[in-house]
Amino acid sequence: MHSSNSTPIVCDVGSGSIKIGYANSRAPAQIIPSVVGHIANGNYKFGKEAILNRDKTPCSFPIQGTIKWDEMELLLSHAIDEVTEANVYSRNSILVTEPSLNPIKNKKRMAEILFETMDFDRINISNQAILVLYAQGLLSGIVIDCGESVSQVVPVFEGFVPNHLVKRFSITGRHITKYLSSLLQLRSNSKSVSDMVTVQDIKEKLCYAAHDLEQDRRLARDTTVLVENYVLPDGTTVKVGREKFECTEALFDPSLIDMECAGLSDFVFDTIQECDISTRKQFYEHIVLSGGSSMFPGMPNRLQKDIEDRYINEILQGDESRLKKCKINIEAPRIDGIRHKGLLDDKTRL
Repeated sequence: MHSSNSTPIVCDVGSGSIKIGYANSRAPAQIIPSVVGHIANGNYKFGKEAILNRDKTPCSFPIQGTIKWDEMELLLSHAIDEVTEANVYSRNSILVTEPSLNPIKNKKRMAEILFETMDFDRINISNQAILVLYAQGLLSGIVIDCGESVSQVVPVFEGFVPNHLVKRFSITGRHITKYLSSLLQLRSNSKSVSDMVTVQDIKEKLCYAAHDLEQDRRLARDTTVLVENYVLPDGTTVKVGREKFECTEALFDPSLIDMECAGLSDFVFDTIQECDISTRKQFYEHIVLSGGSSMFPGMPNRLQKDIEDRYINEILQGDESRLKKCKINIEAPRIDGIRHKGLLDDKTRL
């Protein structure tokens, strides 16, 4: 039996990365990409090490639609070892996150791994959306969880998730990365713009959500103020201009990537309107962003603009003066304990 006074480990299992640390810390101790590299002698590399050796080591993603449990167990064990080996805390208790609508068989398999393989005494498997609201000091709200391979819109009321109202959104971070790659291939003949790891780095460093799409398209067409240079791994330089906002526009207009579904703003609006009328005001006032694909600069402002436009036109019949009775508010995610504003001035554009 382990010591009873150990600080619990907190592990956020995401399709793009695993964030892990201790409950008394403001930020994760480790952020490990959810990648497993298979070495010829039967050994493995994980996270950034696997990515850096991807030319020599076949890589796989344990969480991509379905969970590859053998690889998931290896990656989770590596992540926990990274934290516990450098810390005096024993493996006493752990909190692990799970997405909404997670099948019970997945929860049982995770519990089996934590109890029997990793020797934890106590575990807590909690809904990601509820924990996101707790971090904002809320019990009720709409959580927009945009991950690398899974995106959801999750209503939470008084700490309870009504599963029949949870909606899967079709566009994920991988769709954005692939779309950006196709746009960059029109600019450069380098093989590096076909490498998803390189393109993902470009996406994370340069891309944003346009507040006024037509204005940004005019700027991209008539000026060079949006153009930034990015040095590719092969030493060549690619100029990234309108691609910075066109790739994220697929979130709001899925037809750009040949997908027939509502855009994110319409998806959130329709989800709230399907909820009980007595809860809608709370949901509009507390729309919370979560997940790596929600962290583009300008994302909160764009969502607020689009949702407000529909609310004014369809609910208020064009009477903007009534909007003050229901304040639509987008809560941005926190990074290392600091809220990410995502405002237009986060990117120097003009």
